[in-house]
Amino acid sequence: VPHDSSLASLLNVGILYLGDVASQAALDVYEAMMAKNHNEMLCEDMACLLGLVDRFSPLLESKDENGNATIDPLFITRQTSLLDMIKSILPSNPPSQDAFRTSGGFETLVRVFF
Repeated sequence: VPHDSSLASLLNVGILYLGDVASQAALDVYEAMMAKNHNEMLCEDMACLLGLVDRFSPLLESKDENGNATIDPLFITRQTSLLDMIKSILPSNPPSQDAFRTSGGFETLVRVFF
């Protein structure tokens, strides 16, 4: 069985499965990497983060024992943290703005809100 040993995979595990402190630490690493990169790695990181935002969307809503829709606050918190981190990078880094556009960032926002 092949194993993925990339940093992005490790950071994604921190964001998806570990606690709040680990999730925020992983987002801080992504933010630092994206602030420094202006090449294809920036696009890969942006696509990965937008994919994580999409991944949280269907998990937000679940049903309780009566069949009523409930929203898990943990998923909202994680998704908001991801979007905040992306938002913090965009104004000061023009290449990240291009990466956001070409990676489907606007489409991801539409899916989140609708």
